[in-house]
Amino acid sequence: MTAYIVVSTNGQVLTPAKLGTAKVNATGCNVGIYVAPNTKGVLISGLIITGATDHGIFVQDASSATIAHNTVTGNGVAKTAGIAEDKAIELVGTSDSIVSDNTVTFNFADGGIGIADDGAIDPGAPLSSGSTPIASTANTVSGNYVKDNAAGCGIVVAAYNAGGGVGNNLVEDNTVIGNSVLDSAIKGFVGGIVVAADTPDTSVWSNTVKDNVVNGSLIPGIVIHSNAPGDAVKSTEIIDNTLTYNGVETTNSFEPHMPAAIMVVSEIPHGGATITGTDIRANYANNNVYSVWYCNTSPSITSQQGPVQNIGVCQATQPPPTSVPQFPLGAFGLVAVLATGFVLLALMRRRMLLSSVRSSV
Repeated sequence: MTAYIVVSTNGQVLTPAKLGTAKVNATGCNVGIYVAPNTKGVLISGLIITGATDHGIFVQDASSATIAHNTVTGNGVAKTAGIAEDKAIELVGTSDSIVSDNTVTFNFADGGIGIADDGAIDPGAPLSSGSTPIASTANTVSGNYVKDNAAGCGIVVAAYNAGGGVGNNLVEDNTVIGNSVLDSAIKGFVGGIVVAADTPDTSVWSNTVKDNVVNGSLIPGIVIHSNAPGDAVKSTEIIDNTLTYNGVETTNSFEPHMPAAIMVVSEIPHGGATITGTDIRANYANNNVYSVWYCNTSPSITSQQGPVQNIGVCQATQPPPTSVPQFPLGAFGLVAVLATGFVLLALMRRRMLLSSVRSSV
């Protein structure tokens, strides 16, 4: 992948004063600004990043980066195949970093802002740069305005690598807007906030989603998802969010087929993929059918706010498996094929609704 600006020096500052211009026109490059592995303390602030075929900003295996007060718009104009999380701003394998007070609008590849781990699967690139899993931990995504980003979700915190994972991340005080039912002239802006384990044996722990406004998403406003065998999503907090005019998931009977403010679903019942310790508290829901929908898990739901307080529960009737197939530790090829399959399955689940919308245009 090519980048208009590559940052590889600790403490490097990218501002209009340092660059001599506020505009980063990345036309012809895959990435507007790329922060390279092992880089610490980078500041990217006050810039307008546009024109990249994929990410406006891509931070890989770095720490203590600050991305603040930027406008990231008009990127993802020619999406590269094979990138699982082709967000306008994407952090992989990155910790102790801040993404705050940015305006992220009209990006076309895969939604708005993403936090993911890194490893044998690099969610931010078509090919992996290494096999050692690197978690993304203790990052803060706050105060961002994320609106009208196509083909993917507004904010995503997701795990793709066994032994890596995403944990102790905070998604707070963001405004995330997708297609409102009142604004159907423009279609395909998904919106929503997602916390997910996407491939086998991945871990997601102690993430907090609070004080966000999520309006008009094509999917449920906030989604907690455990998608593949051996996945574990633990101790997620969903607190004091305002959720209106949100959408549905319709890929199977575990998911709500009517609009839901919050969805918490394990796609593999009977302990195949787990979601435990979810705290859903003091959220305001309006213009949805369900305030919370859950399946194959039992979240704590307290102090519901707003006119919609209906809780939906799926009818999970599948019998438990009689046996679990075992694979030898050396069967790397088989594991890789399975992992790739679950990446594609997770992406298909997120995008089925978008595809149906496009077909109707």
